Amino acid sequence: MSRALTWPTAENLMIVDLITHDLHRVVGENVAVKKFCGVEEYETVWQLVSVIEGTPARTAHSPEVEWGLGWDLLGNSLPPGEYLPRSSLTRR
Repeated sequence: MSRALTWPTAENLMIVDLITHDLHRVVGENVAVKKFCGVEEYETVWQLVSVIEGTPARTAHSPEVEWGLGWDLLGNSLPPGEYLPRSSLTRR
């Protein structure tokens, strides 16, 4: 396999790993990569696509819990791809 073919896969793997890590912080261990480096064809470009899904461990499914979970997910995934705890990011 040529380097040109392995570089996009390696980059996609890194991004998938970072997003999976972010999801783990919010939903726990129920995170799975459903699709890795799938190829989608569009009119002017071919796109590598990966799908990562997470299921919250919470049992309540009220709209308030789902709304709060969305904000938890967003807050824990920004800045994207950080392995440092949020508290150490604020000390920089």
